[in-house]
Amino acid sequence: MVASINLIPQEEIQEQKKGKAVKVTTVLAILLVVVVALISVGIFYYTFGLRNQKNQLESDIQGLRTEIDGRKNFEIEARNLSKKFTGLKTTLESRVHYSLLLSELEARKPADLEITGLTVKDGSFTLSGNSNSYLVLSTFMTNLVDKKYAKGDKKLQPLFTAVHLQSANLSENKKDISFALSIKYDSQSLNYKNRGL
Repeated sequence: MVASINLIPQEEIQEQKKGKAVKVTTVLAILLVVVVALISVGIFYYTFGLRNQKNQLESDIQGLRTEIDGRKNFEIEARNLSKKFTGLKTTLESRVHYSLLLSELEARKPADLEITGLTVKDGSFTLSGNSNSYLVLSTFMTNLVDKKYAKGDKKLQPLFTAVHLQSANLSENKKDISFALSIKYDSQSLNYKNRGL
């Protein structure tokens, strides 16, 4: 076996090892710097993208706020309109329809009787008119309080609750009777909502 003889001095070997170590360390340091630089650039672009996205979102939010502020008046008007509608609906549903009262009076009035005046209050009214005879006036009064009167509106049969003769006078020519009646009525019967309409 041939023995290898190394003629390079020990110090030179040490220097070579140090040189290799410095080269490896330098290459690793450069690689580390490049990796750190790449990571830094990636983080920079990522944060730059996030900032742009944030700015875009803030711009969108501001636009939506402006749009919402623009619709604030619309919302206020809608609420006010809703309140007015509710109030009007309640008023219309609960109001008394005196046209029903007049049509029922006309339906129950005999042909020989004429109504000349009508003063309506809530729950009662005063009626004045002329009649050909006391019998016609009596028939009219009976028709008013008849709960089963068939010629009028069936839903208004219980409308008139009481009739009182205030006055009855024979005219000077003794052909007509002028009269005044006080009549009480159920105002709830004249309400469309209570009638199921």
